[in-house]
Amino acid sequence: MEEAQPTVALSGQVAQLDRVDRQLIERMRHEALTAPAPWKAEYGEFQSGGWWTTSLMNASGEAADVRIGDCTARPTALLEHMPATAGLLAELGLTYMWVRLARLEANAFLWEHRDYDELDQVERHACTFRCTPTPPHSW
Repeated sequence: MEEAQPTVALSGQVAQLDRVDRQLIERMRHEALTAPAPWKAEYGEFQSGGWWTTSLMNASGEAADVRIGDCTARPTALLEHMPATAGLLAELGLTYMWVRLARLEANAFLWEHRDYDELDQVERHACTFRCTPTPPHSW
């Protein structure tokens, strides 16, 4: 079987800008697993089930508020329980409109990423930090 090659359009959308320290990722993973997060299943019409989110930064400051909207984000109380994660977010020097933590159960997937459709049409960039390896990849 031939190995799938990314299309030009897809390869232009995916990048690894820099490596993140493995110990920092482990601390962030521990925080994500142990913080008192109010997980919510939002956007149910666009997922198979098993995709849970909670907010680390948003307009309301409430972690249970996970429906994306245009805003100037502020930290939620949940982020206070996650100092390694908060430190990385601050270190990146970005302006955030929202920061979410997502948890995917086994065999869960999104078939359309629609949570930006209602937003102002301005340039946005999504950053993803994977805190667990996805087979067959490893750290």
